[in-house]
Amino acid sequence: MVCAFSSRFPLHSGGAIKREELDPFHALIFIDELNRNGSGGFSWGVMGGLGIGIPPILNFGSKHLIQKYGGPCLLGQKVICLAVTEPSGGSDVANLSCKAVKTADGRHYIVNGEKKWITNGAYAGIVIVSLPGLLVLVLKIHHLIL
Repeated sequence: MVCAFSSRFPLHSGGAIKREELDPFHALIFIDELNRNGSGGFSWGVMGGLGIGIPPILNFGSKHLIQKYGGPCLLGQKVICLAVTEPSGGSDVANLSCKAVKTADGRHYIVNGEKKWITNGAYAGIVIVSLPGLLVLVLKIHHLIL
């Protein structure tokens, strides 16, 4: 999985190709080979949540976030997902109703709202939540209230 994203992640893959030499064509080869099994469900199970959850961190995250979450996710040690879809508006990102408010000490956000149909949501320990006014918010889930 590192192959598909490693051109943006400072991680030595230990493979025959140096990280600097990897490009989008290598990612296409990886994805094509992964899909040879003939099961879209397997491919989505392996790459779905990672494929849509990790790009916000790799493209817009600080070095700290990339190191803390990027590496473990790409190495399969942690599971990530992206939460965009809402019951009231689907995936219309221009009209998201889920809100985040900073705590009094300014160190955390309290998220209030609903998300649904989250690929890997049932398994993820790291969630990228799409919210109005915030590019991404990384949450580590300890409890999920249903």
